[in-house]
Amino acid sequence: SFSTITVQDAESRFTERELSTLENGFSRLCSSSSASGSDWVDEDTFQYFLLSEFPCMPSVLAKRLFLTWDVDNNSKLAFSEFLCGLCIITRGNAEERLEFLFRFYDLGEQGVITKDTLLRFDELVRETSSYKNEDHWTGLAMVEEAFATSFLATGGKVSNCELEFPEFRKWGFNYLGSPLLSWT
Repeated sequence: SFSTITVQDAESRFTERELSTLENGFSRLCSSSSASGSDWVDEDTFQYFLLSEFPCMPSVLAKRLFLTWDVDNNSKLAFSEFLCGLCIITRGNAEERLEFLFRFYDLGEQGVITKDTLLRFDELVRETSSYKNEDHWTGLAMVEEAFATSFLATGGKVSNCELEFPEFRKWGFNYLGSPLLSWT
């Protein structure tokens, strides 16, 4: 089970001025949403905004970000979800960020990340402008190490193609500066 930060905890990590700016910006997004006048943002509006602000971001990352922040899975992003998600990726500690990234990379929401998924996301992250010069083979070796270590550590109980959170966490603390774990 994952810990989540509360809205109060997220609010405490931003200044009053930052919170006001975030609330105003979110309100403008809500007015652009398909249900104008609502207090939530739909996925299309969120992705449009994110991709216009970060044109080098692959759209699949924007989609996963929305889905990961939408913690109640109602296809709507409330301000509380937006604030907590933004707080984790901008002000979160290493543990909170690793938990977020695990949920982000757990496409099937089954509590495991597949090797194929991590390799695909590693390539996507490296396509962004800030990581274009990173060595692809370093990322490949890093991902291979995560799964080999996990397979050995569990005595073969976990597939060498799947990674559960405890193994991801242990591996992740060794690679916090890598593109796959530091893009947030």
